[in-house]
Amino acid sequence: MESRILKPILAVYVAAFLLFLYGPFFVLTILSFQQGPDGGPQFPIVEWSLYWYKQIFGLTPPSRVAPLPVGEALIMTALGLAVAIPAVLGYNMLVRGNKFIVSRLNRFGHDLHAYFVTGARIQPDSARSS
Repeated sequence: MESRILKPILAVYVAAFLLFLYGPFFVLTILSFQQGPDGGPQFPIVEWSLYWYKQIFGLTPPSRVAPLPVGEALIMTALGLAVAIPAVLGYNMLVRGNKFIVSRLNRFGHDLHAYFVTGARIQPDSARSS
């Protein structure tokens, strides 16, 4: 296809993609600040509006705000870190060991190539001088 035809089609595709990707987020954000009859949001999200923030800071008395499971969230975060940190450290150890093995194989390959080219084993400079 020609560039004149392909570019507008691609632009429409990207615009539709962005609209469907971010459109609901913007709609829900706007709707969350609409005040319902009880002071909460107009649509069914439990207290995601300025009213909820006012209750957190104690500016209004609590009504139908569900308590947040902060303790459970902290426990799950600690468990996640307890799994993730050793995994990253183990991965780094494996990568370091792999680099060592690859360097030894690379050195062996160079020695083998030198042997095939010259017909004699090539010694390092330090071994030749002694």
